[in-house]
Amino acid sequence: MQKIRIVGDLHQKYSEFCKIADDDLPIIQVGDFGYDYSILKHFHEDSLRIIFGNHEHHVDRFVWPHFLNSYGEVEFHGLKFFYVGGAFSIDWKLREKYRVEGVWPRTWWQEEELSYNELQKAIDLYIQVKPKIVITHEPIRTVAKITGSDDFLRNWGYDPKTFTTRTGEALERMFDAWQPKIWISGHMHKKWSRIINGTEYISLGELEYIDIDCDGNHD
Repeated sequence: MQKIRIVGDLHQKYSEFCKIADDDLPIIQVGDFGYDYSILKHFHEDSLRIIFGNHEHHVDRFVWPHFLNSYGEVEFHGLKFFYVGGAFSIDWKLREKYRVEGVWPRTWWQEEELSYNELQKAIDLYIQVKPKIVITHEPIRTVAKITGSDDFLRNWGYDPKTFTTRTGEALERMFDAWQPKIWISGHMHKKWSRIINGTEYISLGELEYIDIDCDGNHD
């Protein structure tokens, strides 16, 4: 049975990614691919699909057919899965400040996180589809609180007790409404897995990957 490789955040570590991609397996990358997409000319779109994250160039990514849309259900080499892109950047104010001051190029767009309207449409579609396999960039709120760091949030000026994101809340609503067989996400840069209400939840660390078949089984 065909295996598909699911790869965690890259953050432009393209030489390492090329080593991961050297096994000739089709790849789904969970987001935060980076800002320079020239490497994509070496990958046919049928061999690589990307769910956009919050560290992306949200203009240039539309040029490349490798990127999936904002959310939806798609079949890729026999693997049918539901996906939702985007996430909240806790460092967005600093990134914008440095852009305005000319220190950094533009690295933040409002489109990094889907709007409330888009997320509601994603929730409605998810409940209608009831997928077996889900792949998102940001994790559901419950997993984000488990895998996140309170000190990290405090360093960026957020209260760990109250911090949440509209994406994480929307994904939590999806999970509450329907528990798939497996849910895979990135964003937190932490390797973690647990069975939650019958769902195998897997958080991929940076450059971590797993190989799954069309039924969601993996080694």
